[in-house]
This record gives sequence, C-alpha cells and structure tokens, in this order.
Amino acid sequence: MKPEAKSLLYVAIAGAVGGFTSWLLQWLAGLAPFQKPASEGIPALIVVGGVAAVFGVYLLANSNIRELPHTLAFALLCGVFWQPIFDAAKLYVQHSTTQHQASQQQSQTQDLAAAVAGGDEAAVKNKLDDTTNATTDVLSKLPTEQDADLKRKVVEQSNQAVEMVGKGADKAPEATVANLQKIGESAVQSGQPEVASNVLAKLNTLKAQNPAIGPAADKASDKIVKSAQIKLGPLGSAIRSAR
Repeated sequence: MKPEAKSLLYVAIAGAVGGFTSWLLQWLAGLAPFQKPASEGIPALIVVGGVAAVFGVYLLANSNIRELPHTLAFALLCGVFWQPIFDAAKLYVQHSTTQHQASQQQSQTQDLAAAVAGGDEAAVKNKLDDTTNATTDVLSKLPTEQDADLKRKVVEQSNQAVEMVGKGADKAPEATVANLQKIGESAVQSGQPEVASNVLAKLNTLKAQNPAIGPAADKASDKIVKSAQIKLGPLGSAIRSAR
C-alpha cells in the first residue's frame, strides 16, 4: 500500500475511533445518537467519524501527515466532534463555489464588453444572458457566504456587470431591460441594496436616453421595487429611495 493511502487509512480509523467515542460519551449522558439503538447508532457514528476525520485533516486543516501522531490525534478529535467538522466542510465547499462563480462572473462581463465593442446584435444578446446568469448565480450565494472580502468583491463585480449590461441597450434594448430586471430582483432577494439601487438608476438612465423603452423600464423598476416589499429595514428603504 502506498504511503499516502496508508496515511489516509490511519486517519479514517482514528476518526472512526473518535466516532465511537462520541457515541459512548452521548450514551453515558443518557442520549441516543440519531435517535437510534446502539446496533445502528454505533456503526453510523463510526462511519461519520471516519469521514469527518478525512474532511478535517485533508480538506480543512491540510495537516502535515508526516507528523503522524499529531495528525491522528487531530483525526480522533474530528471523529468525536464530527458535527462542527461537517458544518465547516459545508461552508468550505460553499466558499469555493462562490469563488468559482465570481471568476465566471468576471469572465462573462469581459466577454460582454467585447461583444458590445464588436457591435453584433446576436452576440450581444447571448452575452447579456450569460453575464446576467453568472451574476444572479453568484449573488444568490452571498447570504450564506462568510468571507467579507469575497462578498465585497462580488458586489463590486455585480455593479460592473450592471454597468456593462446597460451598455447593451444600443443593440438589444428589450433584452437589456429584461436582464437588468433579473439582476435587480436577484439583488433584492440576496439582500444587496447597493446592486439593486444601481439597477434602478441604470433603468432610469436608459429610459431617459431612449424613451421608446420607457414603459418596459418602468415595468421592470416596479417589479424590482415590489419584490423588495418583503424586505424591511435598510434594504427596503434603499430600494424605495432609489426608485
């Protein structure tokens, strides 16, 4: 067996021991883990403890497995306290997903800028949709994102996306209004008043520049404002004042 595989096995075993220890501690406290009898609870916590140890050692802590005694001690603790490890792993995966989607958003906004500069209507429409989808996807992750710097980056990029989507109005005015509405509503639902306010401001600007799209812009603005009615406090105030 390769050293890496052997270390992984040792970590999982230590975590499994920790999982059994977790069951034992809860049993001594008069609890029944997972509301199951020992014949089911013990195997379940052994498996959960082993998985938690692998998550903790290799995913979260990125421990130096060459220091095997310390690593196994940590793996044992991960098995005992498996719930916080699973919660932390979930946050880690969510953070990684948000980072990836933020990169996609930036890339799509740049592609839209190139399409607008090229002047092809079909290309502009396609990139409007791509940029909007990337923006709404990443905005939807912000309510659970813990990294303040990443959240600020996403908000900044979303405002840039709003600006670039607005520039598509010369070639695709109706598509531009529709996509701005999607971003605005997504910003409201994710609790980002700055982005929603920028969308409303951009719709007002486009209406002034092209009165023909005025009715569509007003309708889009109304829908964004109405979607904010369920949000109270600073968010609702910011949206209404921008309108």
